[in-house]
Amino acid sequence: MHDGSVQVIPGIFVALMLRKDVSTGFRTSYFQSGFGGYMLGLALTIVIMNIFETAQPALLYIVPAVLGCVFLHASMRGEAKEVRNGIARVHTHVCVWELAADCLQARLGCCVASCFISVLY
Repeated sequence: MHDGSVQVIPGIFVALMLRKDVSTGFRTSYFQSGFGGYMLGLALTIVIMNIFETAQPALLYIVPAVLGCVFLHASMRGEAKEVRNGIARVHTHVCVWELAADCLQARLGCCVASCFISVLY
């Protein structure tokens, strides 16, 4: 059975890139590389879908684009091994709920986001 929930995996990886950037005080821009790769993969999916006029599995293009852009960026900075080995081990003082609240406020507006976050607590 195929559902769209598996497409959150590249999004989680991009979020981990943001966490990496936050932990370094935004001295790196891995989030931008990951997000750019996601957009590139999505655009490629749409182009291929229109050329062949049939549905395409988006992850077939999104995952390699995200990983490729991030690891190319890391290789250019000489940090490929660090990124490969330690994305999940990044220690940061940023609260996950604060990041979620910031994202929701940007999308839904301050009032709705604060109501939603208060329900989650």
